[in-house]
Amino acid sequence: MKIICAGEALVDVKLSGDRAELYPGGSCFNVAHYIKKYGGDVTFCGAVGRDFLGDSVLQAATFRRDIRLVEKNTSAVIIRNGNSSPQPIVYRGADRFLRVDNVGAGVFHTSAFALSLEPAAGRILKAMEEAKEAGAFISFDPNYRRVVWRRFGASRKGLENIRRAICLADLVKPSLDDAFELLGTREMEDSVRGFTAMGAKNVLLSMGDRGAALYWENRRYVAEAEKTRVVDTTGAGDALLGTFLAHLSRGYEPEECLEAGVETASLVVSRRGNIV
Repeated sequence: MKIICAGEALVDVKLSGDRAELYPGGSCFNVAHYIKKYGGDVTFCGAVGRDFLGDSVLQAATFRRDIRLVEKNTSAVIIRNGNSSPQPIVYRGADRFLRVDNVGAGVFHTSAFALSLEPAAGRILKAMEEAKEAGAFISFDPNYRRVVWRRFGASRKGLENIRRAICLADLVKPSLDDAFELLGTREMEDSVRGFTAMGAKNVLLSMGDRGAALYWENRRYVAEAEKTRVVDTTGAGDALLGTFLAHLSRGYEPEECLEAGVETASLVVSRRGNIV
């Protein structure tokens, strides 16, 4: 089954004390990595600048890619300390100038970040609608942060795009932080009810060191995170979702997909970097 991930390709600049480390990634980029790692047939659609940051993103891509080179700076996110939920500083550039080819997609995935600014937002939503009409399974990560969006100039339309995408999606994967930003709660049941009320059909809720919960066709599954020393939480939710989608595309049962995703996420938080 062909999977399309359309969205942000960027570089995370992680600050720890007086050290700065560069990690190519972006939510949709990371999801594509884990889909490929666990046997999924994935193509990533994104955009980077013609600069050394863009080069690092291209070199890190382990999957089939349709990444445009544009005359903008590669987008970057600055993060201080990765062992909690830090407030990042985001510099938007090339990532929003992607183009999307969803021909033949059996699964189509994107994120709220990718829908926050034009022209990417309009292009991705159009591709989502076309994929949905063609019978594709739609996956969506509502990775919304009010303060961050305000700083890089996202408009109210970005929130409307999130609601539209949730209604289109067959699977919505929020974190508890996303639930707090969009719904004002970090409680598991309230979060799921809130996203369901917004139109979500199935919900995969990542809960940090508590693991993850899957609400799938009126059934609930919970997988606890493995006990591990937490080094860096960045990218754990992407690992969860990418692993889940890879297994789902290969015919695994939803509960098996959840358990595999939580296992991968537990590994990711024990190491530095977005992708392992």
